[in-house]
Amino acid sequence: MWDAIRERQRVSSISLSRDFVKREEWARAFESIERAQTRRQLGDFAPESIYLKAVALAGLGRAEEALAHWRMLHDQYGDTRWAKRIPSEVRPLLGEIEPLRARAAPIAFEMPKPRYGRGAQRASIAGPVWVEYRIDRQGEPTDLRVVQSAHPLLAAYAFEAVASGRWRDSAGTNVELPRRALSPFRFESLWMDEADEEPLTGSVEPWPPPPEQDEDPDEEDDGGWDIEWFPQS
Repeated sequence: MWDAIRERQRVSSISLSRDFVKREEWARAFESIERAQTRRQLGDFAPESIYLKAVALAGLGRAEEALAHWRMLHDQYGDTRWAKRIPSEVRPLLGEIEPLRARAAPIAFEMPKPRYGRGAQRASIAGPVWVEYRIDRQGEPTDLRVVQSAHPLLAAYAFEAVASGRWRDSAGTNVELPRRALSPFRFESLWMDEADEEPLTGSVEPWPPPPEQDEDPDEEDDGGWDIEWFPQS
C-alpha cells in the first residue's frame, strides 16, 4: 500500500516540477524534481528530469552543478529533444568526451560526505558513481563530468559533494594545480536486495584501479585515491 502511495506522490511531483520551473520557483522546483526522480527506472522521464534539474540549479545560482547536469544530458541523452533544448550559451562549455587522463583526487582536496536522500534509499536507488573534474589554480572544482553513474539522482548527489570541495593547504601535499581529478562514490541502501545491485567494474573492495595514465614513475605520491563508501546512515 505504502509503495503505491509513494508512487502516486512521485508522479504528482513530475507535474509540480514542470509547473515550478515555468514559474521560476527554483527551490520548490528542485525539491519536486528530486522526489520525481525517486524511481530506479525513470524511462523517458530521465532526460527531462536532468533538463529540469539543470534549469533549477542555474536558477539557484549553483552554476557548476547546473553545467554538470547539462553535460550529463549532452553525453548520455544527446539524441533526445531535451538535449536539443540546452541553452545555446551553454553548448560551447560542454565539450566532447575525451580519453580519461584524470588522476585520483589529492588528499588536500576535501569534500563533504554526499547527501543520500531517504526517498532514493527507499526506492533502492544505489550503485557506483565516478565524477571527473578539474581543480583550478585556486583549488576550486570546475568542469564536472559524470564518467559512470547508476542513476541521475546519484550523480546529482556526487556533483553536489564535489562542487562543495575545497583545497586545504594544511594537508601538506606537494601537488601542482590546475589538474584533473577523478573521485569514485558508491551509494548503498539497506532497502536494496543484494541480488538486484548493479555490479561494479572489478571487485567491491578495494575499488577498481583508475584507467591507465601516463605518469612519471618518479613523481611524488600525492596521497592516493580519494575513496569514500557511503552506506545508509
